[in-house]
Amino acid sequence: MNNILEDEYFIQYISSLKDISYNKSAKTFLTNSDLQVINFDKVKDNFVSDKKISSPSSVDALYYNNGILYFIEFKDAECKEHILHKKIYDSIIILSSKLNISVNEIVKNSIYIVVFSSEKNKDIDSKTYIETPNVYYDITNAFIKNYNQYTIFFKLEQFKNYLFKDAYTISEKTFNENISNFIK
Repeated sequence: MNNILEDEYFIQYISSLKDISYNKSAKTFLTNSDLQVINFDKVKDNFVSDKKISSPSSVDALYYNNGILYFIEFKDAECKEHILHKKIYDSIIILSSKLNISVNEIVKNSIYIVVFSSEKNKDIDSKTYIETPNVYYDITNAFIKNYNQYTIFFKLEQFKNYLFKDAYTISEKTFNENISNFIK
């Protein structure tokens, strides 16, 4: 798979993660990262106008590095499972159509990252155990550096190896402190 950040079609949609994470109504950013990514909402808007269909959902950003596609969704609101599921489904279909490659090619080379507001999802950020047996979940940097294990919330685990090869669901604080652990 070629680097889509250099693709003529996608270049027009490049923006910083910071700009893409902006919540207009709250006037806040979920990240300050200047990493250049594709504004996938704009790709979706173009896709819809080309196909003359009602608007599908899409993730906020798409990044490509070292053969891996990163689908990134910022949620500065309460997260709803069905919305997050629809966003990844629709985004994969849109990307498959735009790149003219199989869904399987995308799935085996993609990671879905949901960055959520810890303030607006307090019940999620405060969980202490993950569903994997005998694995302690702690949001501290020491845990992240030593064990590199993360909880997958919002029932996204069921889509591993079906819609993506891996997923992270993380608070904006954890994402900003450890961005290189998630986007490599």
